[in-house]
Amino acid sequence: MTVLIFFSLILKVFIQFDFTSYLRRLYLLGNITLPDDEIVIINDIEAIRNISSIITQQSSRILQNYMIWRFVIHRVPNMPKRFRVILDRLTNAVLGIHNEQSRAITCANYVNNNMGFAVSKLYINKYYDKFARAEVLIIRFNVIIASFIYL
Repeated sequence: MTVLIFFSLILKVFIQFDFTSYLRRLYLLGNITLPDDEIVIINDIEAIRNISSIITQQSSRILQNYMIWRFVIHRVPNMPKRFRVILDRLTNAVLGIHNEQSRAITCANYVNNNMGFAVSKLYINKYYDKFARAEVLIIRFNVIIASFIYL
């Protein structure tokens, strides 16, 4: 359920956790101040209520560890094998599956996902004739011109 609410009323909705102070501090990191009459959109009010009750029940140390864990768990595939083995054991214990890929596949996926255009440019420059590239550019230009003529 989506709710539109004034920023100043958030504290009345979430009694267990002071989201207004939390959001104000968060926005101040970007040099943005949130006035009380700012309208806030909350997409899933029940989820926020559940999260606020969890936050109030846990110690700061547990919450800090959780945040660090969420960050680190997504970096493990890029870490040395000893860390990837630990993640594989955890995944096997929790989900009952092994998902460790070979290092070559992991590295290739990383390069393709993060530097795809640069790698494509290097590949094209190395393996395609420069005259063929020029012909493709001419064909592309002609297609663009033709599409504008018929619009």
